[in-house]
Order: sequence, then structure tokens, then C-alpha cells
Amino acid sequence: MIAKRIKEGYYSDRQSRGGGVGKSFLAKCLAYAATQAGVTTLFTSTMDMLNQLIAAEADHSLLNKLAYYQKPDLLVCDESGYLPLGRQG
Repeated sequence: MIAKRIKEGYYSDRQSRGGGVGKSFLAKCLAYAATQAGVTTLFTSTMDMLNQLIAAEADHSLLNKLAYYQKPDLLVCDESGYLPLGRQG
């Protein structure tokens, strides 16, 4: 049922604008399923990832932080679009 709704664009087209419709829950379920299948997975909020990248740029460790986010097979960034990203985002 969920796979059919995803295929039909239910979450992206119809309900992606509002909160409390299960987007984060669905993302966590997909990330969990990936880990159970042996896929290395990292789940983070977009804002947290960007804040960490900005801090890494400031302390000259940006390449290491970028490698950290590129290492997993699957990177799930949650809560995209909730807050403005600003100039550096």
C-alpha cells in the first residue's frame, strides 16, 4: 500500500506541504529497511547537516565532513524545506 502511494506521488505531490502527514515516519521506515538489507545508512535533518558543514568550513575540516556524508550508501535528509537555508545553505 505505501509503495503504491509513493509510486503514485501521494506523499510528494499531495501532502508534502503540510506537517503531520507521515513524511518523516516514512523516511525513517525506508532508512530502517535499508539498514536491515545491509545498506549503510545515515539519517539526518537537512538543517543539522548544513549547520555541521558550515561549522566544518569554519574550522577547515570541510573535506572530512563531506566525506562523512558521502560514505554511507544511503543518505536520508529529513525536514527539507521547513526553514530557509540562507546564503550558505
